[in-house]
Amino acid sequence: AVETFDSEKSEAASTDASGEPNGLSEALELRLLRGFHTIVLRVRGLLRLLLLQGERRLGRRLAPLLRRRLQECYERGTKLMEQESYDFEYVHTVLVECVTRDPSNFVYLDAFFENLHRKYNNNKRGAVLQFGGKGNFKKAVARKDWNEVLQLGPKVLKVNPWDVPTLRGMADACCTRGYYEAELRYLRNALEVKPRDSTVNRHCAISLARVGRFDQAIACWQRVDEADGGNQEAQDAIA
Repeated sequence: AVETFDSEKSEAASTDASGEPNGLSEALELRLLRGFHTIVLRVRGLLRLLLLQGERRLGRRLAPLLRRRLQECYERGTKLMEQESYDFEYVHTVLVECVTRDPSNFVYLDAFFENLHRKYNNNKRGAVLQFGGKGNFKKAVARKDWNEVLQLGPKVLKVNPWDVPTLRGMADACCTRGYYEAELRYLRNALEVKPRDSTVNRHCAISLARVGRFDQAIACWQRVDEADGGNQEAQDAIA
């Protein structure tokens, strides 16, 4: 939040022994500088967002034939989801194709998660037995091979759509590509299972502030501060 100043701090022009005004007190100067610094950071963040969105629009688009095929996959999967009982596995196979071929598409990603939530009855832990499958994903994250991360992550999430390290890795990959809505969708699932976790809330706060959602970012920073019993980074962000 932009710094507000108490009216009671009317000592902006304190006097020295000679009775002449000294100007702003050091404390008030510091608060002014911090408030100005916060505004500058927010403006820079918004400008960066606009630049990345422009680059994304000018970048390589999906071929019309592929876009049409993915849309048909999405519609087939979501049509099945309208039924009271349907094949979760088949719908996953259809939707995972959508999210791996068009990782920026929030609509595809949201349907992908909705199907998995239903499959596991929203139990926040996924399959009872979860065997491996994460090794290659972890290696891709470690070497920052974000294209590979975006391909492997949705398949890893098949057994647990609330797996926080995988969700955060996917969020990081989306961030590097400017897919901010998709990034926040992955983080939303992480926050669902760990709503008070300091690390998850910090990640969410930074990502939310990047897209100008400052009120939501501050709420996350407040949870960071509470979880850590006092966190300077969080307090500076809230101030």
